[in-house]
Amino acid sequence: MTQEAFQEINLSTALDHLVNAGWDGLVDKSSSELTARLERPPSPGVWTISLDRSGRFRFTATRDVEAPLGERLSLGEREYRLLLETLQVLTIMGVMGSADELPEVLDQLAQLVQKPTGASV
Repeated sequence: MTQEAFQEINLSTALDHLVNAGWDGLVDKSSSELTARLERPPSPGVWTISLDRSGRFRFTATRDVEAPLGERLSLGEREYRLLLETLQVLTIMGVMGSADELPEVLDQLAQLVQKPTGASV
């Protein structure tokens, strides 16, 4: 995208697209950034995305590689639960030209998550 073609992304519209697709998210007006999370994506794990007004996005797909190891511990009168987790994280970055491209970008990200990259996430 050339400098002359730059158009500011409407983050409220982008958030509407994400919410309609089942994501939870918010727009931070102080940083002009949208962040969202999908708890039950089409593949196992959790997906997150952040998007700024210039259209740059960072998507992550995280999943457990193996079952977490856990234990309960008490210190003083407080009880804690500790989990040791082994995770696999796939990060995909890109740029979109408008908030209305987001549904297509989400479909493409879902395809890329399934693509073999040496680490299936």
